[in-house]
Amino acid sequence: MLWIPDNPKDTLLGLISRVAAGEETPFVVAPGYSPNPYNLVGKKAKMFKAVNALGPDKMDLQEYVKQDKRPVLLAFWSVTCPHCQKTMPLLQKYANTNKKRMRMVTMAVIHKADYKAKLQTYLKKHKLTFKVYNDPKGKVFNSYKIMTVPTLFLLDSQGVIRNAVLGGGGKKPGKVLDQLLKQMEKPAKPSTQPASRPTP
Repeated sequence: MLWIPDNPKDTLLGLISRVAAGEETPFVVAPGYSPNPYNLVGKKAKMFKAVNALGPDKMDLQEYVKQDKRPVLLAFWSVTCPHCQKTMPLLQKYANTNKKRMRMVTMAVIHKADYKAKLQTYLKKHKLTFKVYNDPKGKVFNSYKIMTVPTLFLLDSQGVIRNAVLGGGGKKPGKVLDQLLKQMEKPAKPSTQPASRPTP
């Protein structure tokens, strides 16, 4: 992968040394690298329709985004991912306490009967009430260039991806989302450049 530094004086070795020393370093997107969710920031989100993994109701992302002006948190995760299992309850808690600021949509690949059973057990165990929409063939995951889970996207009322968070925001996703929502709430023109990776 080609690494292109923001500062011409920086080198890959210099960056590694700075990271090893515990210094704050800028997030750099390598142009042309795919898949890379950060390359989607500033672009119109891929719209899709999906069915609830545990129920008959359907969701049309385009219609959902248009319902009101609140940003939409689109969370991609896996029921078999240990980090996802820790992150999703934190995301629901944040979404529940910030209903006036955002809405949440979650997507998972439930392509086996045991995955459905695991999902039911997991939601019941943690008393989670958010809906999980199914992407059984992984087409939506591919269109969003998902390379790790959980991966989060924040969409504005026009359906433009304003931020992406790989890893779900670490141990404090609420802190990361609060930072990103504050950026969105400021009156500014949407950037067409990938956003910097927020600090967990």
